[in-house]
Amino acid sequence: MTKIRLEAILEVIDSVTGGVDYTDRKGIKNTKRTIKSRHANPDVQARVKMMLPLMQNLWKQLPEPVRNAWNLQSKGKPLTGYNLFIMTNYEAVRDGGMLELSRGNGLAKPFNCEASINPSGEISVTFEKDSETAQVSIFIHNKVWKDAGRFIISKFDVAGKAMPVVMAGFDPSGDYNVYVVASNSVMAVSAIVSDSAGCAVRKK
Repeated sequence: MTKIRLEAILEVIDSVTGGVDYTDRKGIKNTKRTIKSRHANPDVQARVKMMLPLMQNLWKQLPEPVRNAWNLQSKGKPLTGYNLFIMTNYEAVRDGGMLELSRGNGLAKPFNCEASINPSGEISVTFEKDSETAQVSIFIHNKVWKDAGRFIISKFDVAGKAMPVVMAGFDPSGDYNVYVVASNSVMAVSAIVSDSAGCAVRKK
């Protein structure tokens, strides 16, 4: 019996109809006719194409326990934790807004987050945490998304240290958001994390 691959059939359909997108997400196959708009904005299209690698870079810079928590949120849905993260944060990254950096799986998130930057480029961060929280990690997001190499700067496991927590080496004129995420042990091996709490960095 001759076996015909599904992809080959769809390629033929594509050549006839003028465009079909087909995907396979968690074993669920989907097809969708693609329609090219006569009024497509090339500047918008170029920006969208640029955004995808930036979002991929942001995801890769998150610690594994935070990515695992996103994956847990996607269980039973036809998408991955990565897909959910992208869908949730795409517009915020594009517009320089506040991200949902972590979607927790059991811990209370830190609160009363405040951050400021001084003329020397030092960002000072203060926060409070639940008494049952073992550790808190800090993530500084560079809102200038073209600077992908310094998109996220992390400082893990700072709970219990004197406040404020100071991180150096930033552009005093830069535009940053800070996020704090609680974990039930040191971040590298944590099984449970919190939602992220965020605040904009104000200039002194």
